[in-house]
Amino acid sequence: MLRDEYNRLIKLFHEGAEGKAVNLDEVFSQSLEFFQHLRAQMEKGGPEEKKEAVAMMSEMYQQMMAETKKIIERSGLSEEQLLSFAENPANFTTQQWQQIQESKQKITDAGRDLTQVIQTLTKDSLPKKDEKKDEGHKKSKKSEWIRP
Repeated sequence: MLRDEYNRLIKLFHEGAEGKAVNLDEVFSQSLEFFQHLRAQMEKGGPEEKKEAVAMMSEMYQQMMAETKKIIERSGLSEEQLLSFAENPANFTTQQWQQIQESKQKITDAGRDLTQVIQTLTKDSLPKKDEKKDEGHKKSKKSEWIRP
């Protein structure tokens, strides 16, 4: 299921990079839905499902960078110029700009939530020092005194 959503989303990005008309609302809503499902899989999935989710995130990043490069090449603009265009509300209708900003915020929030889940899972999976092992061994405390 998650892999199918991923494939649909990548297809939309690819079509947009190829110059085909894509519905931005659909791209944003599918991106948001994908991130929410990805988060759920990271929270509740087994080790293999979590591994698959991390792999999909990596693949998606690589695909998005490749598609961005295509868009830059096709547009004839530099990356900075393209970014400046995308961040200028004058280049969009009021309704488009509002939808873009709302979707951008939702995706940012979903990404932040996903990052927190991953950090928590990573922290929880790190080996913790077994304090019972050290009970029988007293550590000598180093003196704070330093010789001149």
